[in-house]
Amino acid sequence: MAEQDSKPQRKELLLSHWGLPRPVLAAFANKGLTQLYEWQAAALECAAAGNNLVYCAPTSGGKSLVAEVLMLARMHQMQQALQQAKQGRHQQAAPVRGLLVLPYLSIVNEKTAHLSMLLEDMKWRVTGYKGEADGQPLSSKSERIAICSIEKANVAIDRLIREQRLHELAAVVVDEAHLLADPHRGAALEMLLSKLVACKSCCNVQVVAMSATMTGLDSLSAWLGAHLFLTNFRPVPLTEHAVFGGAVFCCFRLCCRLLPPHPARLCVRSDSDRDALLALVAEVVVDRHSVLVFCAGRAAAQSCASMLATELGRLVGQPSAAQAAARQELVQELRVALAGAVNADLERMMAAGVAYHHAGLTHQERGVLEEGYRSGALLVLTATSTLAAGVNLPARRVILRSLWQGAGFVGRAQYLQMVGRAGRAGECVGCGPGELRARPRPNKLRGG
Repeated sequence: MAEQDSKPQRKELLLSHWGLPRPVLAAFANKGLTQLYEWQAAALECAAAGNNLVYCAPTSGGKSLVAEVLMLARMHQMQQALQQAKQGRHQQAAPVRGLLVLPYLSIVNEKTAHLSMLLEDMKWRVTGYKGEADGQPLSSKSERIAICSIEKANVAIDRLIREQRLHELAAVVVDEAHLLADPHRGAALEMLLSKLVACKSCCNVQVVAMSATMTGLDSLSAWLGAHLFLTNFRPVPLTEHAVFGGAVFCCFRLCCRLLPPHPARLCVRSDSDRDALLALVAEVVVDRHSVLVFCAGRAAAQSCASMLATELGRLVGQPSAAQAAARQELVQELRVALAGAVNADLERMMAAGVAYHHAGLTHQERGVLEEGYRSGALLVLTATSTLAAGVNLPARRVILRSLWQGAGFVGRAQYLQMVGRAGRAGECVGCGPGELRARPRPNKLRGG
């Protein structure tokens, strides 16, 4: 949300200017959101008349809000038009629907809860789909917005076309549109968009595609017949550094400071901390701020979390009584999620404010850890790269411990997603450096 000040605001910067129903505006206001950034207003202007839109904006700049406003305003506008047309004939208007396409199932629950909250007073049902047991998107007459994967969205569009119901669809929002270039999932996304392009003459679906890291935008916007909007605005600036041999380099050339070894309180640096990770984490955690550490794989994430949990207390001191109680409560929630089972190693780490996060944990375990991190009970999460795109967990500092993720080298899009977790809007403002460790060259890093 744009900062509020005493100056008169242009009407375009007010959320109320963009055709949202009053209950939705009230729900946004309850979250403290009544105004837009200038770039958001400019992007909305490009598509306010129902035009397709392709836009690219940095992670944490407010990208999702633009898509939400466009979809909800479009649905509201079409529903009103249908009701007016049917009123004279004493017929009930068919429900207008929206489709939000997400590439990663891990964020479906979060988006479903968010939109359900916005639309609660509208009585518009929002359903998230994470597996086959959840059914098929937009099959129920009472469902207004479906949130699902690329593959499920394809099935939903096929059914709407087959049943001649595509006219019910007001808007389709595609997140992470850069996956069009993905060798595994790009074909499915291209197929989905191709169907919407082919049916443009017989339906009025607005397509909104967004990304933080996409190339080839001119071609995509031309293919979709869409307006193209680009911005590099980010409310919290990111700074890049390199860490090598315990020294932090600015602009990858000049050494700007040395990481403190803490000889009086810390054991001699071990093989598990050759890159001075502990010092990078400790100088943020000591002020009770959060840190995300991306590791090369699941085993690396677990061993990293274990090392940090063991050593951090020597640098930052013991938790307060309130923190200790919050962490103990979190441990109890984890046991409930595990149906009474005990993960002793993870519980030990949680008591120190540290946890690991990867696909080897159950959905329930990950949910407990994510909420613990958001609440501040956990200050450090070590994770694999899937966390960067799948879950909204902002951090004061993001550390990329390796340029290798799984079996491959970190690509540009993946790198930007990871570092984009540093200082997300409305969260941590003065972010510090993060770290990337190449093999065997000096570390490249970005933090905010």
